[in-house]
Amino acid sequence: MEDRILGRPKGIKHGETKNKVLQYIKEHPGCVIKDLAVHTQRTEVRVMAIIQELEEKTNQIKVQIALGGRKYLFAKDYEGEMLEKIPEKGGRNRTIEILELIKSQPGITMHEVASITKIHYQNLHFVLKTLKDLNYLEVKCDPDNRKRNKYYIGEKQ
Repeated sequence: MEDRILGRPKGIKHGETKNKVLQYIKEHPGCVIKDLAVHTQRTEVRVMAIIQELEEKTNQIKVQIALGGRKYLFAKDYEGEMLEKIPEKGGRNRTIEILELIKSQPGITMHEVASITKIHYQNLHFVLKTLKDLNYLEVKCDPDNRKRNKYYIGEKQ
């Protein structure tokens, strides 16, 4: 009969998991929370709590947030190149297409971008807001219609 505490083998403790997480991040720079959850056999929520503790309290890791909200993890002493914030999968080509469109037509509205790119405005709103938060875009209110925003390339371009 195996002794269990909270549904897991007795020998695995919180400190061991934290060390396992930190070691995995050092060996696999740019890994994501899902990778760590599989490797440590913990839930993603538990791994996120450990990541938050390692980042804020002990300052041992750096977290880079990509465009879609995905978090890439690096050890604090990592000297290599950080990942680009525009994601490689799924939205990268569409995001670049949107940026190039705004660059070619400064002051374009979201409605115009949506009709040209054939992206639903709700999905487009999320992408434009994220690009704005990452300083890829500047948003200015249309002087003729205060409910409409105009988009311009930001300082990162």
